[in-house]
Amino acid sequence: MPALGQMKADDWNNKGKALYNQGNYAEAIVAFDEAISLDPDYTKAWVNKGNALQAQGKYDQAIKAFDEAIGLDPEYAVAWYNKGNALKDQEKYDKAIEAYDEATRLGLDNAYAWNNKGLALEAQGKYDEAIQAYNEAIGLDPNYSTAWSNKGDVLLKQGNYADAIKCYDEAIRLDPNFPYPWNGKGNALFNQGNYADAIKCYDEAIRLDPNYAYPWYGKGNALFNQGNYADAIKCFDEAIRIDPNYANPWTGKGNSLENQGNYADAIKCYDEAIRLDPNSAYPWYGKGFVLNELGYSAESEAAFNKARELGYNG
Repeated sequence: MPALGQMKADDWNNKGKALYNQGNYAEAIVAFDEAISLDPDYTKAWVNKGNALQAQGKYDQAIKAFDEAIGLDPEYAVAWYNKGNALKDQEKYDKAIEAYDEATRLGLDNAYAWNNKGLALEAQGKYDEAIQAYNEAIGLDPNYSTAWSNKGDVLLKQGNYADAIKCYDEAIRLDPNFPYPWNGKGNALFNQGNYADAIKCYDEAIRLDPNYAYPWYGKGNALFNQGNYADAIKCFDEAIRIDPNYANPWTGKGNSLENQGNYADAIKCYDEAIRLDPNSAYPWYGKGFVLNELGYSAESEAAFNKARELGYNG
């Protein structure tokens, strides 16, 4: 590489890419800025700078960099795609979808763009459209295990457990070491009432990633439904250890303690779940049940009312 004083825009851009690939995002941005100072119309350097900013979680600045590239070349499909990713990470799903659509309109036959559009649609509850997007991703890359797993997640949310399992199985066939479809398959089997096989799937997800909180929570629920409250609590505690801000295992632990007759500790768990997720109806209902068992009628009814207000209809 030439001496620093003789480096051209391409050299700085290449240096930035090398630093980015090393995870050294701050220095990468400095290099991309040098490239841009030498050539303000260098669209690739603007996009690369945006990628580095996004990797730092600086989404607004990243979008500005992508917009600079788009302003220089409105038909730069990759810039539109990367802008969509930054908007999706900000949960600005409508704008993200518009950016992905522009990228594909400009000819970006990229399975990742369709997959990420599916994620944005899924987050909006547009499940049929999300499945269409995942199908487009799979059509472009039939070996894209993540798209198969994501499609399974949507089918699971729609209550189509049999087809969800087929998608998870395909994701597992393509990548047996991918823990997410194992967890998803466990959830589908759980919803079919097949707790024993669900636990096997959760155990496989845990084996592949012991610090993955969701299968610990799922396994706890399956054990709870089998009446194994002590082992369920162990699983919920493991999920809480991994992610103390994950409200659901606190509710699950509260339910298990309630079934063991440990009402005082159950209420503590429900209160923690409520603190972490005030809009979840389930800990309010559990707390109401325990308060009723303890004879606190007024407090119990208040908790039940809150659960109903939040959508509980069990």
